[in-house]
Amino acid sequence: MIEELVYFQKIVYKRISPEIERIIVTKSTDIHEIEFYLDMLSNYIIDEAINVFYRLCNYYKTVNLEKAKAYIELGREIFNEEPKIKKKRV
Repeated sequence: MIEELVYFQKIVYKRISPEIERIIVTKSTDIHEIEFYLDMLSNYIIDEAINVFYRLCNYYKTVNLEKAKAYIELGREIFNEEPKIKKKRV
């Protein structure tokens, strides 16, 4: 059962990751879209999605700091770990 869930999550993740990347790259301020993906990712158990969840949270800080902090706290509770946000070098 867990293997099937992981398989399904990887398929969906591959489809949504370009949308999440687009949000960050274009510096979208669409709160509803950002929160839609954060809510979706908060249900995932695969490492890739967890890392992107925190990356999107980090971006969301530039749009709405208080809500981003709430999502980071949610991530800590759900994933039982601290954010692993890698900053890109410019």
